[in-house]
Amino acid sequence: MERRRPRVNGQSQARLGPNAPQVRQFWQIGAESFRKNPAYSPNDNGVKHQEADALRQRGAAELRWCYETLRVARIFAQRCSRKELERLLEEAKNADYQVGYSVLTTVFQVPTKVMRERLWRRCLDGKLSKAQVKAAKRSLCGNQANSENVGRTPVPPRTRDDALEWLRQEANRFRRMCLAMSNEAVLSRLPRAQRNAIDQVRGAMAKLARKLSSSG
Repeated sequence: MERRRPRVNGQSQARLGPNAPQVRQFWQIGAESFRKNPAYSPNDNGVKHQEADALRQRGAAELRWCYETLRVARIFAQRCSRKELERLLEEAKNADYQVGYSVLTTVFQVPTKVMRERLWRRCLDGKLSKAQVKAAKRSLCGNQANSENVGRTPVPPRTRDDALEWLRQEANRFRRMCLAMSNEAVLSRLPRAQRNAIDQVRGAMAKLARKLSSSG
């Protein structure tokens, strides 16, 4: 007779995901990809898939890599610092929660820090599986969990932490877009006065992003 796997909160222990080393490796792959290519230009479709193919061929983190997996890893690394990742893993360990990258990446699909923390508390309290986390995300965040105001009037941040997070993301988004346009030689075709103005704003955005990242 086949031996049954231990169950936690009605879910097989195996379904709760891989261990901390694989979570760290998944995060590291996303961080390295983002450092190498902060923004993909519209013509970078081949580059994106080549990067995913290389990960698949070397068996990185023992996963079946495709561009969608790489995209999730990049978002995870962008929204979760290494320090925060270690905090979450320590909290999971203390709660005897065998959390894997699939649960954490689902949590970090939520765009605001406050809502992510609420969802994470639910994960810890209920030792949720990936399917349960997705359901909790929909219940807690609604459409906001899946899209940052796509097709809707943007809702202004309501807390200090959400405001800092929104401003940091917008500053980095502007910098990434400028980098993508520079790679495509778009900015070089603009008049000198406009290029100078963009360079000034880009410098200000870089300074803003650094200040916000160091805010406590």
